[in-house]
Amino acid sequence: MSENHLRDEAATHTQIDPDPLTVFLAILGAIGSFASIAAYIEYRLDQRNQEREYEEKTRRELADLFMALEVEYIELAGMLKGLEVILVQGTDHDFPLSHLQFRFGGYRPLFTYQGYKKYDETLITVNRKAGKLIDLTSQILQRLYRYQVRIPPRLLEELVRFRDELNSLLRGELNYEEAFRGYYEIITKGQFLSRELRNSLREHY
Repeated sequence: MSENHLRDEAATHTQIDPDPLTVFLAILGAIGSFASIAAYIEYRLDQRNQEREYEEKTRRELADLFMALEVEYIELAGMLKGLEVILVQGTDHDFPLSHLQFRFGGYRPLFTYQGYKKYDETLITVNRKAGKLIDLTSQILQRLYRYQVRIPPRLLEELVRFRDELNSLLRGELNYEEAFRGYYEIITKGQFLSRELRNSLREHY
């Protein structure tokens, strides 16, 4: 249809006034729906940034907690060494620790007065230390619940071996000399693993 014909037809009929802008708005609206994709991507990126910030905060907290746990293990080893000295030097008998079975009632010391006071102080301090270790472990577990920790397979194997060694120590038929040696080793291993986990958290980010 020619342009002249359109003008002639418009002249012989009642004129209408369509607004071409509506066509553009329809086109813009259709194309604009694509903006919802951009908005969603932006939202997910913002959300991911927030998640990364939270993960980074949690990672730093975990590293600090593992460092605190390492310190607690070091102090616990010192307390155990003090207990060993008390059991050897703070009693009135000469039984070697290797002759005393590591079980309830297996050790019957005759403490000197000063020896017993030291023993009592050590027992109270160790109980406090145990409470601190439990609290730190609880804080770590709460953060691990919401944080996907990534550690090297080698370190995971060490953790599994540590668990197995704990169970072996629990089931073992030991004397007090063997018990002290075994507990020193397990405390040292716990200290080592705490340090390795802390280093792993820092190295992988």
